[in-house]
Amino acid sequence: MEYATEQLKLLYACMDYTSLNGTDSEKSVAALAQQIRAEYEHSGWFPAAFCTWPNLLPAVKEVLADTPVKMAAVAGAFAGGQSFFRIKLDEVRMALDAGADEIDFVINRGKFLSGDSAYLAEEVESVKELCGTRMLKVILETGELQSPENIRRASVIAIKSGADFVKTSTGKSAVSATPEAVREMCMAVKAHFVRSELKVGIKPSGGIADLGTAFSYMHLVEQQTTREWIQPRYFRIGASRLAAEILAAAPDRVVE
Repeated sequence: MEYATEQLKLLYACMDYTSLNGTDSEKSVAALAQQIRAEYEHSGWFPAAFCTWPNLLPAVKEVLADTPVKMAAVAGAFAGGQSFFRIKLDEVRMALDAGADEIDFVINRGKFLSGDSAYLAEEVESVKELCGTRMLKVILETGELQSPENIRRASVIAIKSGADFVKTSTGKSAVSATPEAVREMCMAVKAHFVRSELKVGIKPSGGIADLGTAFSYMHLVEQQTTREWIQPRYFRIGASRLAAEILAAAPDRVVE
């Protein structure tokens, strides 16, 4: 299927370019960041953010200085979410100190599934207090939440507790993003907007490696909310393999 250049540019602009491998190093993430910088200098195209490990942010930030690309870090005992509460908060604090503009925070699913919804609320409230005006994306790991009702409830709690985004997955679980999970998240986001007139973002993430899948999630979010959500402030796609496919499909991209 062919896509218009403007469609591809919008998708690229909503992408969180992600490198979260156990073998990542300052050298490897800097090389990826250099590719992003080269594309920005060539065509003016850039993704919303580069998301990596907190300790590797300085290497990415050095390469992407003076570009519009935001620095994002996973935190909160990624990917399992299991650690002492204070350690999770300390990791968030250290990521912010390392230059993170955005935090992708992973919740403790075990506590939530055991019926301790108050723990989820406390986690998100505490992390948002640390983030202040910097963006907080709350990773629900929807593939582990066992039911649509749980996905909706976790989304509602996260949103009420200060999440700027709700995100499906770490990409490290057996089941990552699914249309069913994103639909439940959208309904929670839309209900919050109806009550408060405040928009919260949605980030499908995990297993999104081709244009057809990426655009299907973009269309799903638009259908469940409105077109106003389809911008980097309120819609993100978590991917890295997708970048090359987007750029290959838009060979006529030029500097505006």
